[in-house]
Amino acid sequence: MLEVLHYRGLLQVVRREQGIRIYAPAALLEDRRSPQQRADGLLELLVVELQ
Repeated sequence: MLEVLHYRGLLQVVRREQGIRIYAPAALLEDRRSPQQRADGLLELLVVELQ
């Protein structure tokens, strides 16, 4: 799941510790979607990734 968030630009790798990626939130751009549209997108992402 972290790799997907990284791929979508929501997380960035800030460093590695013993080969393990340490993530931090990426700087976000302004999102003009409504809260409902954002929730729908998150739900869709989770359903796709859990299949």
